[in-house]
Parts: sequence; structure tokens; C-alpha cells
Amino acid sequence: MKEDPKKNNKPHSKKVSINASIALITNESNDLTPISEEKQMLDLLMTPMSPNQVEAHYKNVFKQQRKAHKVRQILLKNKRRIKLLNHKFDLIAVHSLTLLEIDETFKGWNTSLLIVVDTFTGYLFYIHWIKERSVKGLLQVLNPIRELFYNVALVLTDGATYFPEVIAELCPKAKHQICLIHVLRNLYPILRPYQKRYKNALKKVTHQNEAITHEKEIHQEKARILKNRQQKLRYHLKKRDLIRKQLGVHPHQHKVLEQHPELKVINLKINEIQSYLRSDINSVDLHAWKIKVLYSDLRGIEAEKDHIWSEYMSQIKLLYQFYNLFHLTNAKYEKKRQLLLAKLIQYPDWELAQKIYKNLTTIPQLDTVNKQAAPIRLSRNFINTNVIESLNSIIRPYLDHLRNIKDTEYSETYFNLLRFKLNTTRPRTGERRNSSPIERYGYEMRNKCWLDILLDGLPRGPQYQLNSAKLNFERACPQRLNRCKIGTNT
Repeated sequence: MKEDPKKNNKPHSKKVSINASIALITNESNDLTPISEEKQMLDLLMTPMSPNQVEAHYKNVFKQQRKAHKVRQILLKNKRRIKLLNHKFDLIAVHSLTLLEIDETFKGWNTSLLIVVDTFTGYLFYIHWIKERSVKGLLQVLNPIRELFYNVALVLTDGATYFPEVIAELCPKAKHQICLIHVLRNLYPILRPYQKRYKNALKKVTHQNEAITHEKEIHQEKARILKNRQQKLRYHLKKRDLIRKQLGVHPHQHKVLEQHPELKVINLKINEIQSYLRSDINSVDLHAWKIKVLYSDLRGIEAEKDHIWSEYMSQIKLLYQFYNLFHLTNAKYEKKRQLLLAKLIQYPDWELAQKIYKNLTTIPQLDTVNKQAAPIRLSRNFINTNVIESLNSIIRPYLDHLRNIKDTEYSETYFNLLRFKLNTTRPRTGERRNSSPIERYGYEMRNKCWLDILLDGLPRGPQYQLNSAKLNFERACPQRLNRCKIGTNT
């Protein structure tokens, strides 16, 4: 019986694990660089260092010759592996994705980065250079991963005008909330003149107090000198009386000084002390008068400072009323909002009041989480893009070591590796320092670092038994667990 050739040639469809895929990628590579050296190069590259700095490090520290081109080759060699692991983690993280942050960072630089982060876990979904800050530019880079954001309930962004259209297209089920921190940033410049005036008034008070202290020190020194001269004068007067008594002469006796030279000497000394004494008395009285005048001026300066402080605190109080408004929800929020709007109308001359009034009446995404239909009800601690703002300080050193951030294969792989490292590394500080973003989805990272996972594959652990990741909020945000509520309002 003949075998069917088509049947023999038919490929077998077999599901391959991610670790097997990583091993297959390793076997297909023609590069013979040892794994230990690959780890070393990638670790130095993510220190961060540029390829040229890695080359210099090998030369100066290890006394070995490794070209910068070789370092770039090692990174590009792991391109498929990095993409595969990032995609695997994305599929796990998306099951618990509810609150998303999107922001363009480093707008003042020659380049801008688009960052997408899960607020609760800090998992980084996207980081890369973007060509233009527009609806078209953002959708162009996010469309390949838009299926990850289909079930997102709330998206936090800054106040850029193109974000509402991007969110409506990218996350059809999500509500759009503008970051409260960005809104407050636009109000702070209005407060700076008040703050500057108060600081200047406070400096005047400080300088006046310093002048009073200085005058008091001079007055005390002059009084001390005056007291010493008075003691010397009393001493010489007693000494003269004693000599007169011993000689048996009277104060106004004729030619007594010529007859007794010792009396003439002591009289000259007394006259000298008395001449200095008159000057010392005048000096002490003068500085006492100066201190009195300085205290009088201080009362006026302090009154001016208190008036400026009152104006400044009135502005601050208004700002905090606006800020505290976002701690309320439903009927309480609407009632307080109407009261605040009525109060703001009473201050037509206050720039801050008019700015807050405009924000409350013209920005529809400003109070999403406060409304009845909001999909997520959160405390004000979550109404901001603080996670991305914290990431910016971590990412900035890496940008310094990229000579040209362009849409190239190297830049793409570099940012993918950076994303992989941040998602698999525990923060050094903060309330989340005990777990990396990946560990919050059930991965066991004990005794392993990001390089071990990248080059050796995923560790065996609970992730193989998870059909959908169940987020452990006690590990994700232990300090905020009792201050947030996730769910649909009814």
C-alpha cells in the first residue's frame, strides 16, 4: 500500500512554548558570542552606556578589545527574543488593564517619546520615539497594539487637544480623564507673583530683624564700654580723695597741683576718662534711638507682609477648594461644584478665579471620575499621571546615551529592551519596591534578573497555570488599597 505523499509532506501544527521559541531563536543565530559576554554587554548598555562607552569600558577595565559595532550587533541579535517576551507579557498584563496613562514626554527636547503605562501595576505597554504630536502621529504608532486597550475603562492624559480624538478611536469603551496635576500646573503661574511678593516682604522683615539684632549688639558693646569707663572713673576719684586725705589738702587749695605732682597726674587721668565718657553716653543714647526707630519701621513692614500673606492665602484657599472638589463624587460633587462656581463669579478681578471657572465649565474631561456614569471611582491620588512622571526621571539618562533617536532598527530594539528591563526590575524606592510589574501578575522572579529571563527564558512558576492574570493589589499598590474602588457605578 502506497503512502500518500501529500499526507507525508503536510506540516504538523504544534503549539510551541515561549521558552522553546527562545531556544529556537538562539539555535538559528550564527553569532558565537558566549552567553556570559552577551549578558555583560547588554548589562553595560542598560547601565546606561552608549556602545562607544561600552567599548571604552572593555578596554580600560577588562583590557579587551570589543568594538562598538559588536555591541550593536549583540543588541540587534536579541531583537526577536525581546519582542517575543514583551508580547508574552503584554498578553498577560492586558487581562487586568483597567486604568491607563498616556503621555508625551520630553517635549522640550529635540525628540518626543510616547509612553503608555498601566497605572495600578506600573507595567509599561509602549515607549518609543514619535515623529509628530498629532492625532495621526499617535494613532500611527499605537494602531499595531490597539487590541490591548479595547477593554480599558479610564484613560488619563494631559490637556493636549488631540488626545480626546485619539482616546475615542483607540479605546472605544474608555472614559477620558485629564490629569489633575497638569491642570494645576497651568494655575501655578498665576500664583507665582503673589508668592514672589510675599517672599520679598518676608525678606524685608528678615533684613529688618537682622538690622535690629546688629544695632542691639552695637548698643550692648557701647554700654559695656560705658560701664567700664564709669568704673575706672569711680576708681580714680576714690584714689584722688584718698591722696588728698593723706596729704591734708583741699580740692580748691591754691597751687596744690604744683606742690603735689601726683595729684596733677591723677587729675589729668580723670579728665581724659570724663571726655571719653561723654562720647560713650551720646553713642549709647544714639543706638538706643536707632533701635526704637527700627522697631517702629518693623511694625509697618510686618503689617505690609501680613497683608500680602492674606492675599496670597486667599488665592491658595481658592486653589485648594478647586483641588478638593475632585475628592467628591456624584451628588456631593455636583453640589460643591455649583457652590464653587457661584463663588468664582464674585471675583471678576481675580485671574485665578476666572481660570478655574473656565476649567470647570469648558473642559469636559476634567471631572470624568466624579460623575455618576464614570466606570472607575477613584480618590484624587489617582487622578494624575504620576506613574509616567516618575518614569521620566528613570528614562532620561537612557536618552542621553542615544546619539540619534530616530525611527531605526537599533532605536526600536533599544526602547524595547528598555521596556523589558523596566517591566522586570524592582524599583529601588517607593511603595512598589518589593515587586516588579511582572511579579504583580504572578511571575516568580526570585533569584533572577531581567538578563536571566531574556537569555535563558521565563522561569517556571504560576504563570503557566494562569489563563488570565489576576492582579494582586496588595503587591501592586499596598498604600492605596483602601483609597480606591474599581467597578462600574450603578
